[in-house]
Amino acid sequence: MQTSRSFVVTAKREFLISAEALFSRWADAGLRKKFLSVPNQRKRLVECNFCEGGQEVIEVRWRNKVIGRNVSQFRIIRPNSLVLSQSVCEINGKPSFVTTDFFELAPTEQQITSVTIAAQVMSVVPMKMDSAKQNINDVMERFTDAADLNEVG
Repeated sequence: MQTSRSFVVTAKREFLISAEALFSRWADAGLRKKFLSVPNQRKRLVECNFCEGGQEVIEVRWRNKVIGRNVSQFRIIRPNSLVLSQSVCEINGKPSFVTTDFFELAPTEQQITSVTIAAQVMSVVPMKMDSAKQNINDVMERFTDAADLNEVG
């Protein structure tokens, strides 16, 4: 299993929906709580302000204690539906890694929208690259289910 302190992971999908409708679902606070909270991993979205300059906080709990926090700040560029978020993840109160995440919607043809998520990771200690790739794919799967989307292909 390959590890590194600096790497980029990506996920790409196509959905049968307009870019505007897909972006509205991605930005919906109720749906974000569904696809970003992961009970079996003890992750939960505790603050959701998905807007230009907004902040989002995900906590990881163990035995009723917060052991990790991921705080993201958003920059939203329209009409391309490009979102840039910068996140700092703390574990036991200490910064562990930072990410710059890109979320891009690209309309193709016949109401099909291509979604690309890319995360650039910089870590204090080497991280498992496969785990980061799996995490980004899991987010896409949970989003697809929560938003009741039809994937193309």
